[in-house]
Amino acid sequence: YKDCAERYAAIPAKIQERTYNQALALEEKQDYEAAADIYQSMLDYKDCAERYAENLDRILGPDYDKALALEAAQDYEAAADIYRNMLDYKDCAERYAAIPAKIQERIYNSAMELMHKSKYTEARKLLLDLQDYSDVETQLKECDYQLAIIDENNGNLINAYIAFSKLNGYKDADEKVKRYEDGKIKLVSKAKGLTGEFPVIVFINRTAQIIEVGLGDSSTDMDASFLNMVKTNANYLNQFVGKTAPVDEASIDVVAGATVSSKAVVAAVNAAFVSQGE
Repeated sequence: YKDCAERYAAIPAKIQERTYNQALALEEKQDYEAAADIYQSMLDYKDCAERYAENLDRILGPDYDKALALEAAQDYEAAADIYRNMLDYKDCAERYAAIPAKIQERIYNSAMELMHKSKYTEARKLLLDLQDYSDVETQLKECDYQLAIIDENNGNLINAYIAFSKLNGYKDADEKVKRYEDGKIKLVSKAKGLTGEFPVIVFINRTAQIIEVGLGDSSTDMDASFLNMVKTNANYLNQFVGKTAPVDEASIDVVAGATVSSKAVVAAVNAAFVSQGE
């Protein structure tokens, strides 16, 4: 009838135009979410694709910029939280996927800074969280090596020996282990007599067995005579040979007339091992 066919055929375009104008009105009212939903449903119509992208920028742009700033500040965890909620926007998916590697790099750099400051224990804790990253395995060995050196310099020779023995082939660790195994490890402690103190020197082997116990001079004359009775009694001192800490006081026969000094030596021998972290 009349031009009904033409008018019917024109209706879809008029519906699109009406819908498009509705989106324009929503955009004018700054209801960008509603406008974007309409534009997205008709991306092939007029400039809907461009307008959809513009409105998406208005909606997500501020969060995206915030995430970029957080990422630049190395607050990768907070940036990832934002990217995760807008993975289809711009390069958010790629940036989100790259976050774990950036977190590893941040941890690694922090560990390197700690090592530069000789804070090897703290650095080691960070490095343990990085598996198969860069040269972490080598850096862990370096931390252990430096900690062993520190123990060695501080006289903690048992700890140093154990640490070096675990660093097979790293730097001169093998040479240091051999030096310990070929020689004696010296431990030093103080014993308390009746009125003063006297040094106790304990030599042990690589299995921490006592090889020899030596005594120094007393800090007071009153203790000197009692201490001399112990120092010159080979049978008493030889009781320590072959033992490991803690030495049971009941297993050591005291020197008659010098009970306090005798028991003080046992306590000092055990204290020497404690100072080594044993």
